[in-house]
Amino acid sequence: MTAENPRTLPLLSLRNLVLFPGAVMPVEIGRPSSLRLIDAMGGKGAHLLVGTQKDADIEKPAGADLYTICVEGEVVRIVKAAENRVTAVLRGLERRRVVGFPQEKPYLLAQFDPLTEIRKDAIEIVHRALTSAVDDQFVPGFEEIFRHGPAHESEPDEANRL
Repeated sequence: MTAENPRTLPLLSLRNLVLFPGAVMPVEIGRPSSLRLIDAMGGKGAHLLVGTQKDADIEKPAGADLYTICVEGEVVRIVKAAENRVTAVLRGLERRRVVGFPQEKPYLLAQFDPLTEIRKDAIEIVHRALTSAVDDQFVPGFEEIFRHGPAHESEPDEANRL
């Protein structure tokens, strides 16, 4: 997806928490806008974005108050603790980059693009595989050339065989 065609999901802002992909975490929800978001979600299995506020002291965060990298999450369970407080158990799925906020009331709605992650160890694995392939393909030929010395005029050119 591109910035011209982003996906949209509700965004739950957290004060001092970060949800990571693959993690399952209970989140206490009490702000009116966050409660409205949870009520509108539809419960278990619903998807939302979970973002972290830059400043935890802001009571009513707007889009500009959040980091642009967030996590798409899935609602595992919602437990109503009181009339104005719920606990939502969330599962982090994948990181996303927020590209806009088409709605800030009654709760945040965010447009996002997928965020492709490159694992450092994956780069190392590819590097080793390519190095091994080059070694397997060329080293035996070079070893033979060096073992026999330069080709004589009466012998075929060893370099042409590679």
